Amino acid sequence: MLNNGYQSNEASVILGVTGDLKGTILFNFPKTMVLEMVKIMSGMEMEQIDSFVSSAIGEIANIIGGNALTILSSNNYNCDIVTPQIFVGEYKSFYMPNEIVFLLPLTTSIGEFEIAISLKEKA
Repeated sequence: MLNNGYQSNEASVILGVTGDLKGTILFNFPKTMVLEMVKIMSGMEMEQIDSFVSSAIGEIANIIGGNALTILSSNNYNCDIVTPQIFVGEYKSFYMPNEIVFLLPLTTSIGEFEIAISLKEKA
């Protein structure tokens, strides 16, 4: 758990969540992992995080977020995600709107990334 300030990595995607739960989900990726994900998805070797790569990581966040919301709906939470915001470059700071942020460091076969979750039940 963190306070509501968060430092980004080289590529970050923010998904807003609305409905029974409100808040944000922040995906934080290192550049090398982003480029490897795009290579796996498209078969194209990329050297920079350009608009194509940015679009791909936005879609990855949508897929993960959508799957999470599907699981929440099976537990009687009706939520939607809004269009992802993509940020590229190191040392960006983000403010998460709720008091508590859960930080999930994840390890995959192509690298490590983090998901910061800040959700609150609608009052």
